[in-house]
Amino acid sequence: MENLLRKRLKFIKERARVLREAYAVRRDQLFDDLGPPADLGSAVPGREQHVANEPFYLVRVEDADISDDASAIAQRFGGLSGRSVRLEFPRDMFRPPAVYAIHSGRICLFDIETTGLIPNTYVFLCGFMFYEKGRFVVEQVLARDYAEEAGLLHYTRHMMEKYPTWITFNGENFDIPFVKARMAVTHVNFQPPREHIDLFGPARKRFHGVLPNHKLATIERHLRGVGREGDIPGRHIPAAYHRFVRSGDARRMKRIVYHNRMDLLAMAILVNHLAEEQPATRAVS
Repeated sequence: MENLLRKRLKFIKERARVLREAYAVRRDQLFDDLGPPADLGSAVPGREQHVANEPFYLVRVEDADISDDASAIAQRFGGLSGRSVRLEFPRDMFRPPAVYAIHSGRICLFDIETTGLIPNTYVFLCGFMFYEKGRFVVEQVLARDYAEEAGLLHYTRHMMEKYPTWITFNGENFDIPFVKARMAVTHVNFQPPREHIDLFGPARKRFHGVLPNHKLATIERHLRGVGREGDIPGRHIPAAYHRFVRSGDARRMKRIVYHNRMDLLAMAILVNHLAEEQPATRAVS
């Protein structure tokens, strides 16, 4: 019996080794087309910033630098200003429909990238997209190593104070609680947005039975008619970031930053779609 258990344990260990090696090969193949190693400034142009004496890396793009159709999406988004939008939720969420006043210049769309799904891991990238002077602006705050998470969180708090309404996709269950927990760890005072619109429930309600799943990228592809080019699957993001921290090679970071940016744009596309399906009603200021 003891010999049989040893043989089984040996088999399990060998199988685990083979799977680890296969995963490593598959993970590396995902980035075979990225070319030679690159530093962060070359792969993702930005600049070092400081908040509360804490450093971080800020990337800022706008209009056509976000995507070819960002300008048209922004025009539609700006046209929603002054309207009330009714968002409905699936019955299993036990939430009545909610009506939100849309004031485009007061809204920030928010999305994060983390090294895991629970808050004892790090948040290393926070993306903000807002409507300014008739165009979209995206600011992405990156921690170049684990120590820069504090600066990233200080900047996130600054943005929470600046914009009264935040839009997320599953932010009630993930993004906001995760940021709140990481702020507690890094001793940053958490100040929640005054109004939070989570699009996940309304998207589930709207696309149930229409799409194979309710992932944001799936909804985006359905509404835009095209998929993303140069994206990275979300499950590979933590390992890609850890590799960047260890090596300084930022080729993978370019794809992560792109992934985050397109999630922000997808939320704006979804807001436009949900709002434009409804009769126009004026918001009460």
